[in-house]
Amino acid sequence: MNRGAPQPQNLLFKVRVLPASNDTESSVAPDNTLDPIVSPKGPFQRYDIDYVALPRELTLTLQPDGNHTGHVEFLAYVFDLYGRLLNATGKTFLITLAPANYDRFLRSAMACHLEISVPISKETFLRIGMRDIPSDKFGVVEVPTADVSHLAPATYPAASPTKPATAPSTPPTPRAAPSTPPPS
Repeated sequence: MNRGAPQPQNLLFKVRVLPASNDTESSVAPDNTLDPIVSPKGPFQRYDIDYVALPRELTLTLQPDGNHTGHVEFLAYVFDLYGRLLNATGKTFLITLAPANYDRFLRSAMACHLEISVPISKETFLRIGMRDIPSDKFGVVEVPTADVSHLAPATYPAASPTKPATAPSTPPTPRAAPSTPPPS
């Protein structure tokens, strides 16, 4: 996941990157791991990163009990022009699907929402990836923040009884694994 490295294309996904708002912030978004060389006082621009992937891209292993299991990571890194890691965030999902839900899951899309804070005083790049852990397949894209910083902030549909207003929902069957910092 290093800046400028070739982009693995073994795992296909779509991603949308937009500013979370027009305002800067003095602290980083929750679950971000800021490098010690970066001032924790900011200012930062927060970005919303929304992934969509087809479950057929994932390795879902049939278990003796009839369930299918999988494990997927969504990762986002901020690098400066010189390739120094400035900030990172990610989510890991353990997927357990009962036989009755397996076909429905394969016909849907898996979504994930991350928020990452980017120091505004430097030229930066977002390296965004998704990894199917059982097969170690990756998909990665790199986006210069200058290409998205001028865009209108992200908007999401209004809340409903089954969906939060703040982020796209993930299908109910995957469960988030205990949070671990993204690999360096």
